[in-house]
Amino acid sequence: MQSDHYIPNSGQGRTNMDSSLRNSLPSLEILYANQCETSPVPKDLATSTEAYFYHGGQVQWLNFFLAEKKAGPGSPAGLSFIKRDGYRSVAQQVDRQRQSRLSISSVHLLHQPGSGGTTLAMQVLWDFRKKLRCAVLRDSEAQVQHIARQTIALFQAGGPENNTTVLLLIDNLPKADTLERGLVQCVASSRVHGKVPVVIILNCKRVVGGNGQSRTDIACRTELSYREKEQFIERESVLLFRGQQSERFYGFNIMRRGFSEDYVREVIIPIMDGVQRAAKSTKLLAVLALLNSYVPGSSLLKAECQAFLGPPDPIHGGPSFEDRMEPFTGLLVTFSRQENLVRMAHPLIATYCCRALEAAGLSLGETTKTLVKHFDKKHRDKSLALTISNLLVNRTTGKQFSPLIEDLRERKPRDCVTILELVCKEFPCNAFIRQALARFLYLSNLQDYSQAEKWARKAVRIMPNNSFIADTLGQLHKHHLQWKKPDSLCMELELVQKAVAAFEAQWKVAEEEDEVGQEDAGGTTWMSYFFNSSGMFGYIQVAKIIIDIFQRPKVREPVLMLNAKDELPCRSIASNNFQTFLKFKTLLASFKDKVETTFRFFECFLTYSERDKDQSYMRKNVTEICYCWYVTLGKESPRQGADGIREELKERTAASFPGLLHCLEMNKGMQEMTEITKMWKEVAHTPSPAHSLTDTLCYLLSNIALSCVHPVSPDILPFSELTSTLQRLLREERRQDREPELYFLALVSLWPGAADNIRSMDINNYVTRLQKAYEQSYQKHLRSRYIRAHFFLREGTEYSRLVHWSTVKRRLLANAKDDTQRSRAFHQWRDQADWENTELLRVQGVVKDREMFACYGQREVLVHPDNMAQVRSPGRVTFYLGFNIRGPVAFDIQYSSGPVQHPS
Repeated sequence: MQSDHYIPNSGQGRTNMDSSLRNSLPSLEILYANQCETSPVPKDLATSTEAYFYHGGQVQWLNFFLAEKKAGPGSPAGLSFIKRDGYRSVAQQVDRQRQSRLSISSVHLLHQPGSGGTTLAMQVLWDFRKKLRCAVLRDSEAQVQHIARQTIALFQAGGPENNTTVLLLIDNLPKADTLERGLVQCVASSRVHGKVPVVIILNCKRVVGGNGQSRTDIACRTELSYREKEQFIERESVLLFRGQQSERFYGFNIMRRGFSEDYVREVIIPIMDGVQRAAKSTKLLAVLALLNSYVPGSSLLKAECQAFLGPPDPIHGGPSFEDRMEPFTGLLVTFSRQENLVRMAHPLIATYCCRALEAAGLSLGETTKTLVKHFDKKHRDKSLALTISNLLVNRTTGKQFSPLIEDLRERKPRDCVTILELVCKEFPCNAFIRQALARFLYLSNLQDYSQAEKWARKAVRIMPNNSFIADTLGQLHKHHLQWKKPDSLCMELELVQKAVAAFEAQWKVAEEEDEVGQEDAGGTTWMSYFFNSSGMFGYIQVAKIIIDIFQRPKVREPVLMLNAKDELPCRSIASNNFQTFLKFKTLLASFKDKVETTFRFFECFLTYSERDKDQSYMRKNVTEICYCWYVTLGKESPRQGADGIREELKERTAASFPGLLHCLEMNKGMQEMTEITKMWKEVAHTPSPAHSLTDTLCYLLSNIALSCVHPVSPDILPFSELTSTLQRLLREERRQDREPELYFLALVSLWPGAADNIRSMDINNYVTRLQKAYEQSYQKHLRSRYIRAHFFLREGTEYSRLVHWSTVKRRLLANAKDDTQRSRAFHQWRDQADWENTELLRVQGVVKDREMFACYGQREVLVHPDNMAQVRSPGRVTFYLGFNIRGPVAFDIQYSSGPVQHPS
């Protein structure tokens, strides 16, 4: 008779998971509320399960079950499952998220390899199994949409009245952010409603060498507190009392001794005594040690290991794998996950084995070649191919190459080239390995730019539609210009021309990418979740090199003459430098305009959106280093009238709509903002064929910006004139693809207040038009980036009801409990911010069918939730209202009760 498997319900009772429901969730391993309770556990199974875990094997649900049974009332303290200090913090965070307003949220558990982080995460799941629907993501290769649908199906199991939050453990998943975003989108599109959160993601992530994280961010480290040491001493005494032989409990002993390298050395040295470096078992140990040292958690198929050892196979009467691996068998762990796998018992053992084997004459380079040449020859193990790629390609923060390549470079740089070339031969369709080889050739001391270009072009041929691969060519030419300057000016400009062409090609590829999955020549699917602007940024950096060339003696004059409209003096034509520049006239003559176009792109890109920490570095390079040089080039002959004013606005980086918004972010003072507003007034009121809608919009925005800095300035346009101008522009507007900035200003300036007659203003029409204009103008480039709000509503009228984002941010940071928020992008901490002291206006609204509306009397205006995860169910809500280039945005959404009322 088949045993029942139960999951908890949010209220009372539980839901039985029948076989059809279980089979519909192939990517998830469900932890049932009655896990391990359906049948008695044989004593020998209990003993072997415990020994396997102490030896270094991954913890199993049965380990927690057995520990709970042993740790009943009156039992010795040393029998309970040891909880690392980080457990309490993680469990408390999960509890807080259970009470949060978010439908999807994450708890991050960062841990160092071998510190017990995955065990801690599974322990949290075990302790919540009767309160939450707990699951582990086992198929990390599954598409995000499939994982999201299965997770939501688990939440909905048993019907709407039994919906219960899912606690989903993901272990070292590279696409964790993408999964969270996919869950939010899936919840919205599936019309999932619930009074409780839908999913809490427990993101267990391995951190190698700190990887830019502070100590307080890492929940589980390879060191023990005093309390933890005491727990391990108690457990050791229990093991000794029970007569268990703990010499080979390497996983337990390493932690018991505080991750001591001395203990690991004591274990390894006797085993390695007299090791035969040519033996197949030694080479196999070296390969396993290499993998587990540099890619913790990786493994090899047991069948592959047996094939490497050669005949006789155990199925034909030969000795077992364990016997053939002596004296190293105790250092290994065999486990099953669809197929039998083998790995080292602990990353510290793997690392020390690598050192010991190197000392015995088996180098890292030789072992890496063994791995590539002799394992997975039929390419049936996708996980091993991915592991090899990670081994050679994946970099840690602040490093140029993967940890293995970094170590090999210190020993013998040419070994890196040989190994990467070998991997390219074994994996003929892997573009990323070829990219890694190209990067090594030009970034290392070899500086072999010719060979680097060859391999970069081979990578592009394999993946011609991947902008990240295409970027490598431009980067290596740029590096060549920066670090190994050619002998002549002509050769230098030829290299500039190649760099420009490469970055322009990357730009074109990036423009054609989208979020639809694409395959490379080897059948590997990849997706471009965000627009890759690296080629455009590289273009700006090459422009900086051109500027440096222009500043050299005997170069600036020919350049100015090249750009001059007048006839050139005969004496200048004879100049060698001028003849050289004449050869590249087409490239140089268009360069200033192209840089200006690129700058306009980044003004929008960095002002309208943000992504982690890209802003300060990119903005500094784009604005300070490059563009300001270009607008001052040729300053000897300044322009007059409106054109001269535009040039001055360019120098102040206030010559565009996003540029004016950035002026507020830069906290420009009253005097400068007044001057900028006056300049825009003159431009907007000067009759000129070049005058455009954009000029008028910039003038109107400059008045709003000035009102934020100097509210009582006499130079501010009366608000009634600003709104009447906007309304005139909107009446004249007939095209559907007009600038988003027009509708953005319309919403910011014409948004209704309590006393306004909303029937006279079609605000919803402006919201719809702005959304369409945004999609046509910016969505491709800003996809998957956080779209930033620029103005918020507060109590007041006309200009005084608008407050700029920089003011809101200062107040939010003033209330911050620590400095973490100051160093992170706003979207990463906005849900933890204290919004109460921002002095903003809380707007009444309502949620219907997962759409949100601001309510004014009987009218409703569509708004977008800043965080869709805050929208859990239909109902009345309140929120703070902001405006970004996509439309009106609701922040800090809170559900309320009672009749809907418009703000006073």
